[in-house]
Parts: sequence; C-alpha cells; structure tokens
Amino acid sequence: GDNKQLPPTSFFQKNLIDDLDWDELADEDIEVFDSILDECLCIGLPVKTLKWHYRSKHEGLIAFSNHLFYDDAMITFPAAQAETDNLGVKLVYVPDGIYDRGGKRDNPKEAEKVADLVFEHFRNYPKKTLGVVTFGIAQMDAVSEAINRRLKEQPTFEHFFKEDRLEGFFVKNLENVQGDERDVIFFSVGYGYDPNHQITMNFGPLNKPGGERRLNVAVTRAREKVLLITSIKSSDINPETQAIGIQTLRRYLDYAELGTSTLKLGKAKVGTFESALHEDVANEIRKLAYKVVPEVGCSGYKIDLGVEDPVNPGSFLLGLECDGATYHYSSSARDRDRLREQVLRQLGWRIHRIWSPTWVARRDSEIRRLKEALSTASKQQIEKDAQRSLIGPTADIRKNHYSGTEKIGVPYKVYPLKATYHPYIKVSDGRGTIDSKQKNEFHFPENRDDQTKLLNELIQNEGPVHFDYAVERLAATWGIKRVTQKISHAVKEALNNLIREQKVTIKGSFLWPTGLKETSIRVPIAGVPETRRKPKYIAPEEVEAAMKQIAHYALGISDDSLVFETAKIFGATHSGDEAKTVFSDVLKRLIRERKLVCKNGGVINPA
Repeated sequence: GDNKQLPPTSFFQKNLIDDLDWDELADEDIEVFDSILDECLCIGLPVKTLKWHYRSKHEGLIAFSNHLFYDDAMITFPAAQAETDNLGVKLVYVPDGIYDRGGKRDNPKEAEKVADLVFEHFRNYPKKTLGVVTFGIAQMDAVSEAINRRLKEQPTFEHFFKEDRLEGFFVKNLENVQGDERDVIFFSVGYGYDPNHQITMNFGPLNKPGGERRLNVAVTRAREKVLLITSIKSSDINPETQAIGIQTLRRYLDYAELGTSTLKLGKAKVGTFESALHEDVANEIRKLAYKVVPEVGCSGYKIDLGVEDPVNPGSFLLGLECDGATYHYSSSARDRDRLREQVLRQLGWRIHRIWSPTWVARRDSEIRRLKEALSTASKQQIEKDAQRSLIGPTADIRKNHYSGTEKIGVPYKVYPLKATYHPYIKVSDGRGTIDSKQKNEFHFPENRDDQTKLLNELIQNEGPVHFDYAVERLAATWGIKRVTQKISHAVKEALNNLIREQKVTIKGSFLWPTGLKETSIRVPIAGVPETRRKPKYIAPEEVEAAMKQIAHYALGISDDSLVFETAKIFGATHSGDEAKTVFSDVLKRLIRERKLVCKNGGVINPA
C-alpha cells in the first residue's frame, strides 16, 4: 500500500448524517484515522518499497507526486513523446469562472467548461476512458448537471456514460476517487474568486487534515493525461498560507502550466554528459544532422541519449543506452537487459544499445550500426506518421520575407489530345443510323494502338503525369466523364506497350518520360481547368522543388505556413484534407532527408 495516499476519514459519516459539505465543517469535525500501514510502521514491521511505477504512460503524470511525496525514490520511465497534447499534465484556464461562495458553493462556468471538454473528449477519443474529479460535492453536482443537460440535447452520446466500475465514466470528489484509474482524468478545482472578485484561502478539503494527501490521490489517477480545469492560477494563491494542502495545490497549478521545470529536479545542465562515451556517441549523431538530448527523464532512471525526431518536435526518434551508471543502477541483469527495455518499448521508444568496449574496439562498425538504427527508426516513424493526423496549426511565420510575388514555377502547358476513332458499331433507331462509338468502345482492343500513342504524347509533353490523371485525360478524349475499371485496365495495357518500348519510366504512381531526371514547378493557368491538378496528381519532386524555393525566399517559415504557400502555388485549397496529406507528407520526408531543416521554429534550406 501507500501511506502517502488518503487514510480513512469521518467525512462521509458527517456528510450522510448532517448533509454537510467541506466548507461547513471545522477541522475538529473531520477525524483522520490511522491506516493499517501507519499502525504497521508504528510497531516496527520491516518495510519493502515497490519502486517501479508502471501506470503512467507519460512521466509527467507522476513526476509531481514523486518529487513532493516520495522524495524522487520511484523509478519512472520517460515517454518517447515528451511533449504532446495527448499525454501528460495540461492546464485549462477559465478566466471568467466565479465561485459561488456563501451560496451553492460551486463554479457554474467552470462546470460548463468541464462538460464541454467531456463531450469533446468522447467525440475525438471514443475508446479512451475518462473520469472527472472535483474538490467539493457541490462542484461534483454542478458538473453532473451540466453533463446531463447536454445529454438531453445529444442523446447519441448516451452509451459513453454507462456505469462500469473499472472502465466507465464517473464524476467524483476527492474523498471517494481513491482506487479508481482511467486513461484521462479531468480535475475541476472549482474554488476561486467570488462575485465580488474576492478570494479567500479556504479550499475546502485542502484546508483539512491530510489535504495534501487528498490532492495526491486526485493527480495520480490517470494513465495518459490529466487536464486541470481551473478559474485561478498559482499566482492567485497566497504563498504564506499555512495549510500544506493549499501550498501543494499552488505548486501543482504552477506545474500544470509550466511543466517539470518548476520541480527543480537538479537535472544535468543542457549539453552535459554522464561520460566521455556518451559525448563521443552524441558527436557522431550530430554529424548525421540529428539533435541529441543527454539524460532524458525526470527520475533517477534516465535514457542516456535521446535522438530528437526532426519532424515531430518534443518526440524522440531513438533512445540510446550505454553501459554507464544508469545501466549499473539496476540491481539485476533481468532489470537491466529485459524488463527496463520492455517498459520503454511500451512507452513508444526504439532502443539502441552501445557497449563501451565494442565502441572502442570496433568503432567504424558500431557507427555503421548506429546509422542503420537511425535509418530504420526514421522509416518506421514515417509509417507511423501516415496513420496519424497530419501537421496541425503551428506558430506563425517568424522571419518570413516571402511575399508570394517571387516568380516560382512556369505555366502548366496542356498538350491537346485528339483521338482517331474507328467506329464499327452502328445502331438503328428507326430514324437512320447513329454512330455510338464514344462510350462503349474505349476498352475494345481495336483502340489500344491509338491509346498507346495518345498516352505516349501525354507523358512526353506533360510528364511526370499521375496514372489516374492520365486515365482521366484519355477517357475525356472519348467524351467519357466517369472512369470505370474497364477503362483503367485499357490504359494499363497501353502503358505496358510503352514500358516494353522503353518510352516511360514509372516512379510510384507517376509516369515519367524516359531520360527525364527532374521536373519544373508547373502552376495552373486561369481559364484552363486541365492545369489545376488535384494535389495527389502533383509529383512529389515538383512539390519538393516548390517547398525549397519558398523556404529560400522566406528565410524561416513555419511548417504550417510552408504547406499553405505550397498549396497556393499549385492552386489547391490548403485547408482541404487531401492537400494537407500530400504536402505535409512531402515536407516530413524533406526534413527527415535533411533537404530542409527546422531551426528556431522555422523551416530553412540546409547550409
């Protein structure tokens, strides 16, 4: 067990008999009983502490409690995604929230915000479990009522609120949440400024005996994320207040807003290394144009070297472990060589190990092995990125001198395709003969020679051309607007003829004239719809060239702005999902391949 969590109290007895909330009870009304753990400690039973912490999928969820309550004795593990919206502790500030002191003792606006976030959570993350914790019973009721009002308006969400002791949604107060855990926890403070803009240092349960332990219970319920919803910030709490619970809240508000830097963990200074081996390995990684962070983590256990992901800021591409002090810190080989790596992989890490004797004896081969590990990690991350949502809104352009007037690209010249028809089907309708060649005979073998010629002319004059776009263009010469599988198959047969004649080179889905090594940036022409290509019909090499030119002129442009400007050049709607997918994927690849570099929040060409 854990004697830093909440021991039994008489609160519920008082609440049930007298129907009172925290604000109506004096300290002497709340008796804190000794727990079994306290009794065992008093009689001198030996203590064996379990130190490895598994629940949290992000170290930030437990770092606060580990530092304040457990003297940093717990072994916790950093997540590969150090900075992400989906993991860790976040603060949501409700500046207009008012605490109804002397009335209902709740904060209606904060409760409404919690309800908004609950429905937003289930809309975006329907498979992640959720619980809401409040300080007082009144705020718990206010949150429940706000949620129920929304449920009447949106009954389709009803199935998210079914009761389940282990995984179901709940709204509880500090006193009865112990033992629960969910993927995500929303924590509503409730207390704050009253209608007269006055604030007292009376925070209900935190003023009572064991208040700091109640807070410890609340902030350690989440596996992935804690969202602290509050109408006050740490600066609103008097630092001279005597109650330990209130001072703990003040520090937690500061922590939720600013992160682990507020804990003063005594981490190594940036750029310092545990050993000469670590520094030597880091220098080799930097030569490959990657950023390296030494000593990644908050607790006594740290990743020796973390290689930053150049595309996803705040995340690590690879973690390196060497046989230094951290390695020898574990008391058994099982911990060092199996369990620790198993936990890290569950937290998203790719681990590469380097042993000092091998690094010294076979340095060149170890460097090659390191390069291969980085290359493999990069490829795996590209596949992982493809399964996630794309680049979201980021910082505005910092030093953007790109005005959009610089000449980038040449007009897209459309080659006029003219088919030579050989109609051979005649249909009589009683009024004479009707030529029905157009839509019914495209896929007939008799037309394949014409289609091969047309496809070759299209590729030689407009290549690189996306195969699907080529199909659409050829079908249009027959007056066909809707492409069928038979039509696509006919064009594939024509393409095979060109491949046999070595007139076409295929790169992915794009058809290139044989011998063409690079393509110019081709922009659409007003009034010519064929020149306005869908983003997926623009060759990656063409998008790459455009991004490089924009980065050259812009002298530091945010990734989101670079996607926007690229889309604008090609006449695409930058806000569309397809444009984001195509252009963001190209940008990520360019950054990974070091053809573009992220520096000081902007994207630039490499030196």
